[in-house]
Amino acid sequence: MISFSGCAVGYADGKLVRSGDDGAFRPSADLRDLAVPETLTALIAARLDALEPAEHRLIADAAVLGQSFTPTALAAVAGVSEKELEPLLRTLLRREILALAADPRRPERGQYAFVQALIREVAYNTLARRERRARHLAAARYFESVESDELTGAVAGHLLAAFALSTPGPEADAVGGQSRIALRAAADRAAGLGAQAQSVAFLEQALTVTREPADEADLRERAGRSASNAGQHDRAEAFLREALEIRRELGVPSAIATATAAPGEVLLLGYRLDAARELLGAWLAMPDPTSDPAGIQIGAQLAKCFSMFSEAHRAVETADRVLAAAEEADMIAIVADTLITKGGALGDLGRSYEAIRALRTGLELARSGDMPKTVLR
Repeated sequence: MISFSGCAVGYADGKLVRSGDDGAFRPSADLRDLAVPETLTALIAARLDALEPAEHRLIADAAVLGQSFTPTALAAVAGVSEKELEPLLRTLLRREILALAADPRRPERGQYAFVQALIREVAYNTLARRERRARHLAAARYFESVESDELTGAVAGHLLAAFALSTPGPEADAVGGQSRIALRAAADRAAGLGAQAQSVAFLEQALTVTREPADEADLRERAGRSASNAGQHDRAEAFLREALEIRRELGVPSAIATATAAPGEVLLLGYRLDAARELLGAWLAMPDPTSDPAGIQIGAQLAKCFSMFSEAHRAVETADRVLAAAEEADMIAIVADTLITKGGALGDLGRSYEAIRALRTGLELARSGDMPKTVLR
């Protein structure tokens, strides 16, 4: 038998074996699916039940906040002042249920934490669903009141948890709408910091609380952009094609055109040229393809597609149509990007002086307009 927090438990369902003269235990199988013994869970539950009611209540409140927390956040969830918390927290420290980060070199100095994750899990499970929901909402309100962009993820996480604990109907819909907005804000922040994979994760969570088709399309388009920026072109294409199908069902022409350009760009980035040409080629049959910004965007991608297919003449012709319309519409990003496309196609045609002028102008516009992707092109 081995000892864990004063509790004798079995040999981990045969996944630990005693070996060597020192009597130490070593793994004999994969421990990732190792179940926590019921006796240990029961022991922790009994230990928590032995606390004073106020202490037990506080531990349950703290469990909602996570493995670690600040006294200020705990006071907000518990609905008491920090001064009232002090004697209770001292008792819980003495009982070795909580620990305090006191090292001045640690960024979490002053925060409390459960000494074991299992204690937090057991404490959290003592709360009824309605109690958990109320506390998650209180935590979300607190983190939102701090007004720090760094806490957008925490706000979103607590709102999402509250949604999962809500009764289906108006109650769940209200919290779901709030959590979707918070998750989208967290995704935007993550994308702005370059954490594109995290941005996609937030947006996927937002999709689980989205009911309106237009909102779903918007989230899928955002997820597609972040996945593409993360180099996950297959995932990006899937998100964007799903968004395009929704836009088609909604039947708004300008939105359909914009949703067409996005997967086209991803297909080009992934060098799936045939699929890109098939998707973007409908632009040529449009009666007035450059009459709106979305059509101009598709044309810019199609010019790029022709260039990558080594159809330089068609690339230059398409680029010229796009440039005239984009400049009139003051779409500087499209102008810069399409000048790069045109410059490359002109170079393929042996028109070097024109190519260099187009490339230089496109590069200058991209640098002055803070367009790193176009600069890299």
